[in-house]
Amino acid sequence: MKNLIPFFICVILCPEISSAQDTLKMNCNISVTDFYVTLGFGPGDPPTSTLEDFHALAPGSKLLSGDLSAYEEQEFYQKTNGISGMAGFHTALSFADRKTGKTGKNLQLRIGFFYMSGRHFNYKLEHSESMRTDTLTSSQTGDVIYLDSVFRSTYDMKYSSDQLRLDVCMLYRFNPAARFSFYAGFGAAGGIVFNAMTQIEYKLKKSVESANPYADRIEVFSADESNFEREKIKNKSGTGYSVYVPIGVDLRLGRKKNGPGRVHFFWEALSALNSLTVPELGNTTRPTLFLTGGIRFTSVR
Repeated sequence: MKNLIPFFICVILCPEISSAQDTLKMNCNISVTDFYVTLGFGPGDPPTSTLEDFHALAPGSKLLSGDLSAYEEQEFYQKTNGISGMAGFHTALSFADRKTGKTGKNLQLRIGFFYMSGRHFNYKLEHSESMRTDTLTSSQTGDVIYLDSVFRSTYDMKYSSDQLRLDVCMLYRFNPAARFSFYAGFGAAGGIVFNAMTQIEYKLKKSVESANPYADRIEVFSADESNFEREKIKNKSGTGYSVYVPIGVDLRLGRKKNGPGRVHFFWEALSALNSLTVPELGNTTRPTLFLTGGIRFTSVR
């Protein structure tokens, strides 16, 4: 909860920002016209990870200190690198026409903060051993079924962190007077990575499986994990930043432009070049896609 304090500070400051609107209009032909509350998600970084990465992230790990050469990588798990949740609060500045003094509706400068939290990348190793424990012979058919004791052990590794980014974006709205409209633009965001954590889990599962030579193996008995260990290692703070192109759709709630008509729902796709700096690993930059949506409150009729 304490990580959301900066987000709530921005919400609390809404009335102060609103009260400054007239001053901005008089002095710089700029007015605060919109407020955004945003939720979204994006994929973790980087696209793949290695055992060496987690040795660097957890150099003192007892779980990773042994010989793991007999273990196999779980490639599918390795490439599904989690989701980062996003929450944001923004204001939008609109520019007045110097000749008419009317506030423009097409061009906006959106400024605010994004808080992001989630798992960035994973790595998993698995190894199994079996031992013949019994042989069953059918008295009617003579078929033989073997029973094996199977010991399956896994190492599950995760790296996660929180991020707070300052976000600035220039938007152009196409036909903003319409109830349903589109917009696009260009933006950049950057900030700090904190609460970085590496988690390593070791699990050993025992089971009994039938090894029928004429069919697939079938698990006939499974015990609870006989051995489970977990380590958590705190990592250093880093930085994260991105440049992106947003494309979105906007739906005004009411038909008229006052009352409910000042409330809008929006959905936005941000095609980004995202960079994450983890001090233990260095910098990783790659293209990615963020999906967001939320509510926009506007004061312009």
